[in-house]
Amino acid sequence: MGKIVFEYVGHKQKIKEIYEFCSKYGIKVVVDESEFYKALDYDNFDIDEFLEGNFFVEDVHITEDTLIRILLPAVEEYEFVTIDFCHTQIIEAQKGELIDCAKFIGPRSALFYVKYDYNLAENFNNTLLWVQQRWGDKEVSISLTRGITSFGIRLSMDNLYDGFCPPVESQDIFIYISSNADTEPKTFEEIVEAYIFEIQSSLSLSIHRSERQTSLYYYEEESSPEKSVGLRPLMYGKGISNLIKIYNSCNEVQDNEYRILNYTKVIEYVSQTVIRKEMLGSILQKLYSPRALQPDATYILELEELYNGHRNNQKDNQAIKLTVETCCDLSDLIGMAPTYLKKFKDINRRTASKELKAACLEELASSISDTRNMIAHAKTNYKLKGNECPIDQLGDFAECLKVVAVQVIRWFARQPEDSRII
Repeated sequence: MGKIVFEYVGHKQKIKEIYEFCSKYGIKVVVDESEFYKALDYDNFDIDEFLEGNFFVEDVHITEDTLIRILLPAVEEYEFVTIDFCHTQIIEAQKGELIDCAKFIGPRSALFYVKYDYNLAENFNNTLLWVQQRWGDKEVSISLTRGITSFGIRLSMDNLYDGFCPPVESQDIFIYISSNADTEPKTFEEIVEAYIFEIQSSLSLSIHRSERQTSLYYYEEESSPEKSVGLRPLMYGKGISNLIKIYNSCNEVQDNEYRILNYTKVIEYVSQTVIRKEMLGSILQKLYSPRALQPDATYILELEELYNGHRNNQKDNQAIKLTVETCCDLSDLIGMAPTYLKKFKDINRRTASKELKAACLEELASSISDTRNMIAHAKTNYKLKGNECPIDQLGDFAECLKVVAVQVIRWFARQPEDSRII
């Protein structure tokens, strides 16, 4: 007579815990071995007796590659997972909690339900969307995942399902974050916002957080070449989280005026850091002059003029202008600019003079400032300044500002934390 042979320490106990947990919550589970499968059909099944007994024609070997078939309540098809994966998801589900059916937060892991463009995303290699890096004093891993998760298991535990909304559906997609140490919910929030920003800005993928929906979505597959672009390390640190939240607030928003206002907020958020950096640089240059060793009245007046000139940069329009000129790479904006920005029509990435490039950025900055004011001061007697975006081009302008906002955020993230003004 044969028995069950466990080739890896701990698998016996894990299978017992998995079976007992699944029995408690109405989850069907079988080990993907034919003899094992038949045994689980018996009435009055005793897991301890089964694991210790000799019930088989020959030994049944359980290895790290042995799969478990698991069927959550109200779900029509089994999911195939490894013993270790299944056990880990169950432990996580028991330790964490669901919040508004939008996220699952545990001590060392979190899942955020998201919606995204399936046609586009399915053509990306998901391994390219996997990020592992240091986040403060922790090592974290972030990726997209689907299928059996601690989110779905927790839904089963809390009876948050019915025949129309099972705990696992084929279109469910989550951002999964795991950490090597206990992590605060606030930190998980910062990580997921940074991850969404990178997917949006690096891969042009439409993705946003959402509560889990009950309706089904069907998409026809489209063939397009797989992209090999990966993600940069996620940004974090002083001021980054708030900045990314402003940017991400525009995801899936169709109101172009709202998008323009919030992308402009990104620019304004960073502008004080730009102004301070530019002011310190020019004043330090002045102070390192040989004349600083024997300052006369003229030198003092020059310092005063220099300081007063920088005070002028505090005005909204000047702050936006300086920020755009400092943070933006014009080559990424050529082709994105709306047609009403005349100077962009004459520019070429390679042959354009420095003067023309500067004029393009100045024109763009003036339009950002004037358009923001036009939207913010929406009233019949508001006097236009002359550089506002035409109403019929607000969509193109919002897309252009989206690129500007990404460039501004990345510039801010490159600055030393002690120089960031928030």
